[in-house]
Amino acid sequence: MRFGVHLPTYWDDYGTTPIHAVIEEAATAATALGYEAVGANDKVIHPAVASPGTIEAAQVIEPLITLASLVHLVPRLTLGTAVLVLPQWHPILVAKQAAALHLLSQQRLILGVGVGWRAKE
Repeated sequence: MRFGVHLPTYWDDYGTTPIHAVIEEAATAATALGYEAVGANDKVIHPAVASPGTIEAAQVIEPLITLASLVHLVPRLTLGTAVLVLPQWHPILVAKQAAALHLLSQQRLILGVGVGWRAKE
């Protein structure tokens, strides 16, 4: 059995710690704890009327760029997208970016795609 962990790519406020540091710390902790993979997800639409502190108000770092930033930091972990909201992306761009990340990570990318869970997406 293999286990992975979801990176903290949703954030409303991590205090004074920059988001890149929180993500890097989570990825290196996953390695130290023996996890096999880290994953990032996609959220395309951010409602302007969302209440602070809710999942609706949280910003989400783009998943492919996030995972690419970790390629050399966690060289043994599988990198995955939980769900890339495919209808919001140009398919050729997704294919090119995913292929590049898969190549540069030495075939460690697992690309998960879907239509999203929010009706607005």
